[in-house]
Formats: sequence, C-alpha cells, structure tokens
Amino acid sequence: MGPNTAENPLSYPIFQYIHQSPALVHIIQSLSAGHEHFFEASKIHLSLEQRSLAMLSLAKQIETGETPSTLQFLTCWLLGISATFIDKDVFDIGKEHLFAARSMVDSLVSNLAAAPTPLEKYIIGVYVYWDLTCCTLLDTEEQLPFIQSTVAIQHYISQVSVESHPIIGGHIQLFLLLANLGRHCKAVTETGCNNPTLEASFETSLKNWPISDTDTMWEKTVGAFVKHGLVMLYRLCDYPCNIDTDEHTPDAEEETEVSHLRIDGIAIEAIRTLLEIPVTSTFICLQPIPLLSAGSELSKDESDLRLQVVARLWTIQLLAELWELHDAGLDLSWLDLMNIKKWRLRVG
Repeated sequence: MGPNTAENPLSYPIFQYIHQSPALVHIIQSLSAGHEHFFEASKIHLSLEQRSLAMLSLAKQIETGETPSTLQFLTCWLLGISATFIDKDVFDIGKEHLFAARSMVDSLVSNLAAAPTPLEKYIIGVYVYWDLTCCTLLDTEEQLPFIQSTVAIQHYISQVSVESHPIIGGHIQLFLLLANLGRHCKAVTETGCNNPTLEASFETSLKNWPISDTDTMWEKTVGAFVKHGLVMLYRLCDYPCNIDTDEHTPDAEEETEVSHLRIDGIAIEAIRTLLEIPVTSTFICLQPIPLLSAGSELSKDESDLRLQVVARLWTIQLLAELWELHDAGLDLSWLDLMNIKKWRLRVG
C-alpha cells in the first residue's frame, strides 16, 4: 500500500477488498499521496501518476469483468469525488465517473439478491448521497434520476430505511426526494418551466416528513435538510409559500414580500438547527448542502449568522458574491449565480 496508507482515513475499512482490485489500490495510493500534502499543486505528481494507473486498471477490469462490480464502483466513486481536489477546478465534478457509477448501480440493483450484502447496501447509499451533491450541477438534458420503480430497489429501500448507513443513516428516502427536487430546481432555472403538480407533491412530502430520530444529531440534521428542501422549492421554483389572509387579499408585491420573509424564516431556522451541532461532530460533514441554500437567504440584518455560516462553509466565495448582490438589491438565488458563472461547484 505504500508509506501513505496510514494517512488515508479510508485505508482500514477498505483494506479487506484491495487484494481483489489493483485499481482500488492505485486510487487509494493517489488519495493518500494527495492528502499527505493537502493536494498542493507542486507536490501532486505522485497522486496524478497513481490516479492515471487507477483509471487504466479500472478500464481493464470493466472490459474483462474479472473484478466484482462492487469494487469497480468503489474505484469509480473515489475517482469522482476526488476530481475537484486533484484539478482544483470549480468546473470539474468528475461527471464522467458519476455517469459510469450510475451504470454500475443500475446493474447492481437489477441483480440484487433477496438480502443485499452490507457492501451492496453501502454502495447504494453512497451513490444516493453522491447523486444529491451533484443534482443541481448537471445540465437538464444530462440528468438521470435514480430508478426507484424496480422491485429490487424498492425492496432495498424498505430494508435500508430502518437501518443506519454510515453516510445517510436510515434516511435514504429523504435524500432521494431531495435529489429529485434538486434536479427539478435545476430544470426550472434553466428553462423557466414549472410543474405545479410535482411541486405541490414535493411541498406536501417535505411538510409531512417525520423529523424524529433516536439520534439527536440525526434529528437536527434531518430537520435542517427538510427546511433546505423547502427553501429550494420556494426560492428556486418560485413556488408560493402559503400565506394566510383572513382580512384581505394581498397584491402581488405584498405577496412576494411576505413570501420572502417566510423563506428567510425557514432558512434561519435551518441554520440555527445546524449551529446546534458541535463542530467536533462527524455530522458537520453533511452541513454544506443545507448551509449553502439557507445561508444564501441571509440578509445584512443577519450579519452574525453570516459569520457563523462562513465559519462552517467552504463555498465562501459564492456566498460572499451573492450577499453583495442581495445587499445591492439584486434578487438572485445561489443556483442562479452559479449558473451565470457556469460553475459546477460540488457541495457535500
């Protein structure tokens, strides 16, 4: 494995599989070499060499079919999520690896046994979260929603929903919903075409989503992700945030103002919930997605919350530009700004 193995947090749980896959060995060595120097460009040559070997080896494994598809997926996943670290490029999300992994998952779920193995369960959960982090980054014509209609995947989801996945806990249904919502939001921002029936379905599901969890940190995280979904729906799809009007019917300007205030309120609630999770908790790794969408709604009156969001979120440049535009009176969402800049900034 080389001298860098101990520096890689993935090295020990994945150790039992590496003897079956040279490609997996190479990508782990690539990540170890890059991680040792924090992916500094001047010291990344060894990481790039091992990355190239991993891709060549993976292509051979796919061609020969000698390596289990589960291990092919792990290599593909590590190549994909590390693309941004290696290239230091806000335009590179490892899209080609995501598409390849999608094909692998499609094949995997169509052949799932009655009782999926722990590794198969892990892989599908990993893909669901990876899909969520990229759902607003792909162009609409490239989007491939996760297939939920097959008997195999429905059987899997019913099993994993009551189990604890290392990344998504027992909340695979919520992450699937949010990924599909993100795809729809991306389509709306690109085409301007809404689907009120679908959007009403999203709102109903999110408003009725069960927040309670035996783990307090998961309960707070789920609550924040539900609010993130509502902020996405109301803000990016311009779906009306219901307004109670007992005395009069508001005009369009008043309705827009009240709707924005309610969106701000939901966003602030999400941020305050996330801030209750200590920075020493492993749940901090799940915060960038809801923090970006909620944080982008903060006005200059919430300067203290802005500072706390910046302290936890690495997409600082995007938020700083967005807040400046908001303070100048321009009403843009974070996804609007990212589309304008043509960024593909993978969050989470």
